[in-house]
Amino acid sequence: MSLLEHVNQISSKHAKIENELHTAYINHIDDIIIGKLKKQKLKLKDELQYYVESRLLEVI
Repeated sequence: MSLLEHVNQISSKHAKIENELHTAYINHIDDIIIGKLKKQKLKLKDELQYYVESRLLEVI
């Protein structure tokens, strides 16, 4: 898997979790589940930021 494919996969997961969070808020899902989703989303965001800051994604 190329770096670009990996980053695209991370970005897709991030967007999916964002949608899950939106649904969780609308349906008044338990705060523990929302907290777990937020933690997963932040981890993915941090990973994406790492690639940007380390200039591994200069191509994009």
